[in-house]
Amino acid sequence: MKETTNLKLLYAFNFLKSLHFFGALSVPFYTIRLGFTYTHMFSLEAIFSVLLFFFEIPTGVVADKFGRRISLFLGSVLFGASFVLYGFARTYPVLVTIQATGASMLISVLLLIRVRENPRPVLMEHPLALGIRGFLTLFRSRDLALLSINTAVISSFTFLMFWLYQSLLMEMNFPVAGFGFVAAAFNTLGMVLLFNVGTIRKKLSDRTFLLATSVLPGILYLVAGLFPVIPVALIAIMGVTAMRFIRAPVTATLINDGIGDELRATVLSGLSMLERIVTTGFYFVVGFLSDRSVPLALLAIGVLTLLVSFLVRPGRGRRTHQARTSHPGAPGSEIVTSGDI
Repeated sequence: MKETTNLKLLYAFNFLKSLHFFGALSVPFYTIRLGFTYTHMFSLEAIFSVLLFFFEIPTGVVADKFGRRISLFLGSVLFGASFVLYGFARTYPVLVTIQATGASMLISVLLLIRVRENPRPVLMEHPLALGIRGFLTLFRSRDLALLSINTAVISSFTFLMFWLYQSLLMEMNFPVAGFGFVAAAFNTLGMVLLFNVGTIRKKLSDRTFLLATSVLPGILYLVAGLFPVIPVALIAIMGVTAMRFIRAPVTATLINDGIGDELRATVLSGLSMLERIVTTGFYFVVGFLSDRSVPLALLAIGVLTLLVSFLVRPGRGRRTHQARTSHPGAPGSEIVTSGDI
């Protein structure tokens, strides 16, 4: 009974945590209210992404030593506090300080927590070491490397549309009051597609599915950059975000099916690190290009998305096979490569 109650509470917590209402107004907040350039805005997100990575280290320690309830509580309190502080911020240095302070606050809280006299033993690899080891493990198999790179890069490129759609619409004097409706529309479309992802996969091979869901966003980015009018922009926004929504569970399943149980956490940590590196790096590039021209940024992302779609294609139809080793990359543990899905 207690486990069921905790599970329901966790679902409720994740639901409330995912209500990112600020997301629909983030670009106007930065560019209109604060007068930031796109370079400033995206560099802030890059800093946040880096800090988010280091957040995983202390929160992992808290979760293992003192329980997940404390970890979730501290994370949610600091997350909410950052939004309150953001409301009073007016300059770039202050916002950077708020983000840096948030990280130091969490570390300070850890130092103030009294260690139990008899803490339960925990065998835990440092998250940073796990991420690095997982990152290296991704490249021990050609098939896994191709699938991982394709997944991380396409996921990063399609994610950028969640920021660029507001910039694109602002270029065409689309009312800011309508941004929330646009976000609601592409989230609703995403839900509909997710409910039908099983049916779609039955009609397409995994290889065709991955290619289609990466090529289409690239084409839509190009079309939006070449024809900056509202109807085209809305179609591009819906299409790119829809492909991201529907692609995520399929790539996750393929990667999970392609690795052994002993390496699953390691590989997934490496994949998360790879995606974060790509996203963080392109924040700076997209910010620089958007300050010159938002359509130019869209064109650049479109070209790169298409290049990755065709040059980093996972699989050519071989059957799944296994290679056994004793630890990642050495004899005894299990690496299962989904040889060319």
